[in-house]
Amino acid sequence: ALIANYYPAGAPELTAGGSSTAWTNYHANSLKSLLGKYLLNLPNDPFNMPYVVNSSAGYIASLGADNSTAGNHGQNKDIIMYYTNMVPVLIDIVVTDSDASRTITAGDFLDFKFNKDVTNPDVVLVAAHLMYTDDEQNVGSVVTQLITDDGTVFTNTASANGAIRVRNDGRTLRFYVSVAPGENLIGQKVKFNTAGGANAFSDSISDNNPYFLNSATGKSKTIDLINGNPYVKVRLAGTF
Repeated sequence: ALIANYYPAGAPELTAGGSSTAWTNYHANSLKSLLGKYLLNLPNDPFNMPYVVNSSAGYIASLGADNSTAGNHGQNKDIIMYYTNMVPVLIDIVVTDSDASRTITAGDFLDFKFNKDVTNPDVVLVAAHLMYTDDEQNVGSVVTQLITDDGTVFTNTASANGAIRVRNDGRTLRFYVSVAPGENLIGQKVKFNTAGGANAFSDSISDNNPYFLNSATGKSKTIDLINGNPYVKVRLAGTF
């Protein structure tokens, strides 16, 4: 149920790092794929159980003596080692320019790409959630006007929070632009706004890890607003 709740109605099952296989399929997502390439033998954890590999959240884990996430104390404590960043990091922003205007206008798509699979945000993306820098000037300027929603184009995979995860790519949040930003952000650098209470959007994004949730927030590892929140250049699809 936890896994299903991360996806809007009608969307495909959560997948591992853009593959078509759910990361909870441990037989498919395990150390076995490393045999003959990097490993001669397949090691077990200290309790002689197979290691759990979550290629979506980017870690390998021992689930303790009980081989379960249910108990997490003493010998049952789960041991997790991340082989990618522990927190999600924004790495790319790609614009699908539907009207070939070479600027962001209503009807365009914004793809926010991360280093690992992420959840749908809890809130709609609006201008106040983003900051930009214009050729290293106006550093920290707040984007104006921008509003995204799920649009009529997402009839079958609509999300009340204005984003869908691109099919078979859990590391991308796709937004439909309903109100164009006040600035031409193409070629500029953008990051999440950390000022005051305007950072709710970035706080709402976490890695796809339903078995190790923060009991207080109901989410897993959320974006680190210092180390996981760099300025990222906004580019048109097909350019670099």
